[in-house]
Amino acid sequence: MNSKKLKIVFTTLAIYQTEFFCLVGEKLELLGFEVSYICFHEKSHHFLTGKGKKSFNVYQHVLPERPPFYLKDYGIDSLHLYLAYERVGSGKSSKQLNSKFINYIEIVNDILINKIGEGKILLVQEYGGAISLVASFFAARRNNIDNMFIEPSFFRGRFSLVYNNFAANKINPNSAGSISDDVLSYLTKTISEQNIVIPLKDSKQYRSPINKIVDSKNLKRLISKLHGKYVLKNNEEWDYIGRYVVSHVKMLFNNLRFKKYYKPKVDGKFFYFPFHVPNDAALTIRSPEYVDQYALVDYVARIMPIGYTLAIKEHPALIGAIDYERVSKMLNCYNNLVLLDPNTNNYDVLRTADAVITINSKSGAEALLLGKPVIVLGDAFYKFAPGAIYVDSLSKLPELLNSLFSKTFKVEKNTLDHFFQNVWDKTYKGELYKDNEENINNFTSSIIKWTKEFVK
Repeated sequence: MNSKKLKIVFTTLAIYQTEFFCLVGEKLELLGFEVSYICFHEKSHHFLTGKGKKSFNVYQHVLPERPPFYLKDYGIDSLHLYLAYERVGSGKSSKQLNSKFINYIEIVNDILINKIGEGKILLVQEYGGAISLVASFFAARRNNIDNMFIEPSFFRGRFSLVYNNFAANKINPNSAGSISDDVLSYLTKTISEQNIVIPLKDSKQYRSPINKIVDSKNLKRLISKLHGKYVLKNNEEWDYIGRYVVSHVKMLFNNLRFKKYYKPKVDGKFFYFPFHVPNDAALTIRSPEYVDQYALVDYVARIMPIGYTLAIKEHPALIGAIDYERVSKMLNCYNNLVLLDPNTNNYDVLRTADAVITINSKSGAEALLLGKPVIVLGDAFYKFAPGAIYVDSLSKLPELLNSLFSKTFKVEKNTLDHFFQNVWDKTYKGELYKDNEENINNFTSSIIKWTKEFVK
């Protein structure tokens, strides 16, 4: 590919994203790419323009006169599907979110078509359900502009690229060629050390609620955000500061209230359902029918085979975020339902579980590594992997649960290794928002490699 013919546009929603993409962008510019930024964060726009970068401030963008707006012109049949992520997080009404979406999509459409300039354009974004990201995606696709979503992969230090859609990458379940030493070493080390997959960008979330609240860095960040919003009058995508603070205080109290229910382990035979990050794009967009995880847990508890327990555990990045009223009510109602201590190592639970039920959590892939049967309900990269049992309708689940152990379940390790080699082959070296020189070089090289493979 002739890099001079490709214009790369990054969207950014926060200063840490901007600083990272700016470093990547500078590397790309040295190689002949034209780079620009669409900012949903005014502080980021000021940062970029101060460095002489081509940046567009969404909040100051003036739209030209335009014809009536129709969602179907952008290929959108159901807008509410794409508002779900922010509906819970922001507390704003559907009318407000609808207006925000339309405003964003028209602004990004105008920037891409009238401000970036002629030539081949590639829009690069972190995968997520924020209205800004979703609106940018649809604006790009309406104009036949390629959209590349970046998301952390199953393998630490590597990332996946989702091209022109929101779905999980489809992995070939059949054997790859030879299995690389890197993959074998990674899988062996992961199992022996019981390391769960934690993206660097989310690592600080994997703490107890109290540790997050008393963290001095979080306090400084809060003060900075308050100063930016109320003193500097800067606009940004995540501007519901009070709601964010209240949610963390609520998580602390939920965590304390749940302590009487926490169990260190499960006695006897059990199925394991790890809670997914509430309201995450993996649910709201990839598997919207399972956004209400509590309803799913309630249903599974009711259909559990006699003699089996259903064990549930909070996501370690958001301890206390699950609904206390709904979960405690179920725990009091069902004697075959157990809430595990969230600090219990996930691999310890996976090793002792008879099977795992998941929507699309990475815990499902970790369970496969341990040779456990995994019942997959949603859109996951491993749903057709050896050992995975994909269920496309909940009506099929009761019969499956009752028949799962009627015959010996075994998956050859070599077959699984081949599958994970296929997963590895669909990932790239580098990690989001790690700004050391080595990672910036790896990340930039991976993007260039990808453009040569996919963007024609």
